[in-house]
Amino acid sequence: MLMVAILSVLRTVLLQRRMLQERIAAPWRQRMAEQFYWDITNARSMRWQADALYLEGYGGCDAESGLATHRPTRVAYLVRRAADRSWLLRQETTWDEPDSSGRSSLVAADVTGIEIQAADLTPADETDRFQPVPRRLRLVLHGPTGGAPLLDRTYFLAPAIDEGDTEEQP
Repeated sequence: MLMVAILSVLRTVLLQRRMLQERIAAPWRQRMAEQFYWDITNARSMRWQADALYLEGYGGCDAESGLATHRPTRVAYLVRRAADRSWLLRQETTWDEPDSSGRSSLVAADVTGIEIQAADLTPADETDRFQPVPRRLRLVLHGPTGGAPLLDRTYFLAPAIDEGDTEEQP
């Protein structure tokens, strides 16, 4: 009976520890998911490979305030190694200010690869062309262990409205 009680307490402690670890880790995942959603919904074209994702569109933000400017922008998510770890970086540069250095930020540690899944996308390994952003895509950030992904999120996007596609309302 005593052994059952000890195992029950141990199980509770382990569950609480796991919940606490998930709560601590969750904020960067949520921020990453929200930032990527902003970037992808404001992108018009994209290109990706195992260690990089490039987006081109109008999701520019002011470097100091972070407020949206909707200026022509290229956003790059890059996996880089430094200090014996891999890091996911986000770089944003605007096209209409060639002298601008843009802004860079550290997104997450221990990201070893980026995977984009969409039926109508071809990886940049096969083509260097930017392609239109698909309506549905899945973002997977791989970690060093080869186990569960660090982030696995599917995004559903509204179709882009072209100026020539306007319809008159009756």
